[in-house]
Amino acid sequence: AVYWGQNSDGDPGTTEKVTDGAVNKYQPELSAPTGVPYYLRVKTKDKTGNWSVAETIFTLKYDGTSPDAPLLIAPIKDSFVASARPTLTWAEIGDRAGVGYALQVDDTYDFSSPVLDLIGLTTTQYTLRSNLGDRKYYWRVRVKDGAGNYSKWSSLESFILDTAPPEPVVTARADARSGGDIYLTWTVVVDTI
Repeated sequence: AVYWGQNSDGDPGTTEKVTDGAVNKYQPELSAPTGVPYYLRVKTKDKTGNWSVAETIFTLKYDGTSPDAPLLIAPIKDSFVASARPTLTWAEIGDRAGVGYALQVDDTYDFSSPVLDLIGLTTTQYTLRSNLGDRKYYWRVRVKDGAGNYSKWSSLESFILDTAPPEPVVTARADARSGGDIYLTWTVVVDTI
């Protein structure tokens, strides 16, 4: 007999549940309110009809609360990054059930084809393992707690990857001026990113 409920001393009664040889099976409803403990209490019956004392064999405290979305720390707000393998950093989210992080990086703000899509990260920073090309990237992070609840995605942040040095000065000129002064001029090179 099985009892599934909020009473830690709940009586399973004497209604027999499904038995498959030596294995007893019971699938309780899992619509428990968040944070309220539920108890699985069992009594067994021998071949002569004697019932055992009820025992609590399992306690569940359902966690249906999503964790908060993490705050992205760096890089943010279109900051320029010179490394082709940037390090992305976000704030830690604490949860008693433990957490893992999912990270996405894409060169479009809608994340329709991420260049990086990772799950199960356990730290609050990740350094890309392969080179990215020079352009603007967007990134976001979300949390999955130990109970399987996902946070919303973090706010979207962006960075501009620029690993190419500027072109050298191509045109320079020096003119002698009266009084011994020298007048220097050159073409200003504009970065392409």
